[in-house]
Amino acid sequence: MIPSLVQSLASPARRERPSLRALFVIPSLRMGGAERVFATLLNEFSATDIDLHLAVLQREGMYFDTLSPRVTVHDLSVRRAVHSFPRLQRLASRLRPDVVLSTSLRMNLAVTLLKPLLPAATRIVIREVTALEALLGKGLRAACIRQLARIGYRRADAVVCQSALLAAELQASCGTASERMCVIHNPVDFAAVAARSRQGNPYAGAGPGPHIVAVGRLEPAKGIDRLLNAFPRLVQRRPGAQLWLVGDGRESGRLAEQADSLGVRERVRFAGMQTNPYPWMKHADLLVLPSRREGMPNTLLEAIACESPVVVLDHPGGSREVMRLTGQEERVVDELAAWDDGWFDRPSPAVLQHARDHFGLEMIVEQYRQVLSGTQMTQI
Repeated sequence: MIPSLVQSLASPARRERPSLRALFVIPSLRMGGAERVFATLLNEFSATDIDLHLAVLQREGMYFDTLSPRVTVHDLSVRRAVHSFPRLQRLASRLRPDVVLSTSLRMNLAVTLLKPLLPAATRIVIREVTALEALLGKGLRAACIRQLARIGYRRADAVVCQSALLAAELQASCGTASERMCVIHNPVDFAAVAARSRQGNPYAGAGPGPHIVAVGRLEPAKGIDRLLNAFPRLVQRRPGAQLWLVGDGRESGRLAEQADSLGVRERVRFAGMQTNPYPWMKHADLLVLPSRREGMPNTLLEAIACESPVVVLDHPGGSREVMRLTGQEERVVDELAAWDDGWFDRPSPAVLQHARDHFGLEMIVEQYRQVLSGTQMTQI
């Protein structure tokens, strides 16, 4: 078993001097998967003797409310990553961190392109969440950014990817050497998710169901329109069916119009963003992930932690990897209209155990610690 970080790093003998000074770089701590992962890592590392610093373009976002006071925050006070170059360079020159960890394409570009101006001993670790081809699309601007990524990403000492598929795609598009790439999945605090999932049944008194839920931003990439198109077929088979959309976004109005045109508007519930979505997952009869692409979907991981029945409408990214690792690959489907009765079966205890084995918080944090310290890296 991997030793806990408190055991391995926080002994009294090592409290006198930080073993590592780490600078985390991210645009903000607004709601999102990357933001949640960074906040989780920082809070877990705060129990160790690592000297933690966080640089953000703007000090905004819900995860600042949860951030440990042992993390020193540096607000760069710029709106775009390209404008952060001089301030980020001055900050790194002053802090002289042992390692910089950045995430998101533009922040990764800023950090890697700045490497020649950073202290020579500083290691650069970048975390990528989306394949560049899917993210950038086509056109001259996309081609220019892609070329910058090829130059910049080769300067990174380590490239962390959320899934094996993403690592392979990034290696092909950027030419990054495989020995500097590794796969680290997103962490799940299973105990915390389970505790928060017990805070009441949001579907109580809302009818017999089945209650279908989708959790995430209401944006095109999340594919809620694909779920809506299939939903009338379920209503035909199960007249009590209701669809609950937990999240908000710019597509809410268009999705309401789509539901109306399909004749199911009264059965589609827009629940809005929930600070605690876990009861919605735990008590749902089925959680559907209809995304068009995903890096490593936290929603899917957390639904599995809630022991929810899940089904995934197939898409590029790490979702199939999650389902394979948890023994549920047969629940990745090409279309939803069948609404197979087996989809509503609750998962076996083995599914939760597989999830713990591959996505447990302590294990993932230890993997990041090894990459940040440069002591060990599990290569692709």
